[in-house]
Formats: sequence, structure tokens, C-alpha cells
Amino acid sequence: MPQQHSMQPRHMQSIGSQVLAQPFQHQKERHSQHLQTLSDTLTSGNVSNSSNAESPTFPGVRESCQQNGAGSYDDNVPEVLRNLPDGSTFLQVQDPSLHIYMSQTIRRAVSHDLFALVGDGIHKINPRSRRGAAVRVDGGQVYTVHGICRGGFEVPLLLAVTQNKREEDYVIIFNKLKAAMEEAIEGLSLTEPRLRVVLDFEQAAINAARRIFPNASVEGCAWHLSQAWVRRRNTLGILRFLKGSERCGSVVQWWRTLKGLPFLPTEYFHHVEAMRRPPVEREHPAYGPCKKFSNYLRNTWLEGPFKTMWCKYMVDVQRTTNTAENYHGRLRKILGKKHPPLAQLILAFRSFTLVAKGTLARMELRRSEPKMLRKRDRIRREKGEGAMASFATLRCENLLDTVTVEEYLRRMSKYTSDKAI
Repeated sequence: MPQQHSMQPRHMQSIGSQVLAQPFQHQKERHSQHLQTLSDTLTSGNVSNSSNAESPTFPGVRESCQQNGAGSYDDNVPEVLRNLPDGSTFLQVQDPSLHIYMSQTIRRAVSHDLFALVGDGIHKINPRSRRGAAVRVDGGQVYTVHGICRGGFEVPLLLAVTQNKREEDYVIIFNKLKAAMEEAIEGLSLTEPRLRVVLDFEQAAINAARRIFPNASVEGCAWHLSQAWVRRRNTLGILRFLKGSERCGSVVQWWRTLKGLPFLPTEYFHHVEAMRRPPVEREHPAYGPCKKFSNYLRNTWLEGPFKTMWCKYMVDVQRTTNTAENYHGRLRKILGKKHPPLAQLILAFRSFTLVAKGTLARMELRRSEPKMLRKRDRIRREKGEGAMASFATLRCENLLDTVTVEEYLRRMSKYTSDKAI
């Protein structure tokens, strides 16, 4: 009798074992190797029904690609793509405007101390809808939710193809994820963890996360925060006072102080002189732009809907949505083009699921091993943690004043981006 996994692509069968066999290789490099194999298969056209063990095979996928056309979206997902190679259900929600794909990875992630969810969207890789289709998903997004487990290891948990970015769409996505987590928690007889949910500052996703995860800490992405601030700075014309012939030392110091604000507990904002007034006299050409930025900071970030979402004080893991964005970059790379056929997109989703299984299998064998960081990233993290620890000591000893707080902020400003992308 043939083994149950004999119809699974050989390169996919070995993903988990390869992850375990290379304990000291950087995780991103391992993933890239496996995903490149899939990319080569998709781009070479080597997608067949053959069960020949000498080449990667995708049973039934050739017909699926033909049915979906060269880049077209068909809501009727073929049976072969609805399930994973082990027979488990992969397509969890099928609606003309929303598909949700999810595996049993969530149960294993919960068992490995899942403590954070990271959600983010990627555009221009939705399949094109057929001409004349009642529902068009071309302008929508692929939305992914990743889990962060013990040791900082991340695994993709849910992937969705959506037409819209409405709050009700995110409610469906987060509800599906929560139900799977609750089932896993109950099955494993665990206590429900207090999750962190890290998102960009999209109001619809934030509202949905707060509705579905009322006990979670819903947080904003530090990178998206810095991008918003830097773009507003540039729009207001402040950049010319930070470098070049018009550089003003007072404006430079003011900007660096404000950049460090995400690392300051809000109860110490009253110590920050830079938040109260521009750094130059009213007659200076930088006064108006700096005043406008201060108003923007107050109205949008201190008093607006995001006021509780961007403090990163004593947060050393998962300040950003970069986990999801890194996977998105790899997804673009393996697909190789915009708006791929639905079958290819689902196969890429399946490859991420298999990589996640390999990561979790490695965690089971090496339970005390943390995620490996590049040397420069490790040094950067250690310096940031050290600065926050020193501030915490001064805080406990009631030794904080305006000078001390602003010096700390300028020191921490190096941990936020100063470039607009």
C-alpha cells in the first residue's frame, strides 16, 4: 500500500526535515531556499498530475490552473486546492468577496506559547477577476495573520484573499482565527493568554481586532508610525532645517527628541519641552512648520484614535508588522508577477503552511532555543534594552527631570526610522 504522503511534492515533503537539519542557519535564509524551489516549479511550468518521484508534482493542479485561467479569479475553488496534502481542510471560508485559508498550525502554535498576532495586507497579488464578473477582487488585498511564539519564532496562521477592507471583513477574519485558537486552548487544557495584536494604523482592522479580542493589547506598528511622522515632516518642509545649508541645531535637537517619544511612558510627557512649543523664535522660518507638526502630533497621536497604540517602552519583541511584511516580500518573489492565477497563489499559501510546520517541529525538539538574530540586530536590541533599563532605574529612584528625559529620548531616537519609503 502506498504511503499517504506519496502524492505530495518531494521538495515540500522535505521542508520540515530540512528546517530541523539546519539548526544554525538563519530562518529567513531557510525559508527563501524552500520558497525558491516552489518558485522555480511554478515559473518553469513543471506543474503536472504525474506521480513520478523524480520531479515535484502537484496532483490535479494543472487542471486547476487551466480552470482559473492565466491570472483570473474563480470563486469555485477546485477540491484539490481546498485541502492540504494530508487531507485536512485548508479553505475555511469561501465567499465571492472573501477566501480564508487556515491549517491546523494554530493548535501547535498555541501549544508553543503563542503570545502575539501580527496582521498586515499586501496588494496587487490578488488574482484578476474574469471579464464581466459580478465581484472583482483585483483591487483588494491578500491579508495575512502571523503568530509569534515562545523564543520569538513566527509562523503564518491565516491567509485571506479579500475584495474589500471593511471592518466587517476583518471581523470575519479575526473571528475565524479566534474560534480556532479557542478550540486549541480548550483541547490542550490551557489558560487563555493575554495576546498582543500588532497592526498597522488602519482603523477598520483596529476596530475589528478590539471587537473580537477585547482582552488583547491592540498595538500599532512602530515602523508605520515613524513613516507617518517622517512623511508629515517632509510635507511641512522641516527636512531642509535638519540638513544642508539651512540646517538649524535647535530644530535638529527638537526633531530627535520627538522621534524618541514612542519609548517614553505617557505619564512623563509633561517633562518634554519639545512637545509644548517650537524650538525657534516666531520670526524664524522653521517656526511655522514646527508649529504645524506639533499640532499634527497632538491631534492625531496624542488625542486621536491612536493615542493608546504606539507606546513601545520596554517592548523588545515585535514592535512592528515586519514579520508579515517579510513574508509578503517572499510571496512576491516566488509568484514573480502581479495578479497570479488563483491556483498558484494557493500553492504559495500551502508552502508557507509547510514551512510553519517545520518551524514548529524544530521548536518541539529544541524547546529552550530562541530565534537567532543577525549580529547587528542582536547588538541593536541589546543597546535599546540597556537604555530603557537605565531609564527604568532612574524612574524608580524618582530622578527624572526635563533634561534627563529629553536626553533619553534623543538616545532612543536612533531606534525609529528617519527615512520615508
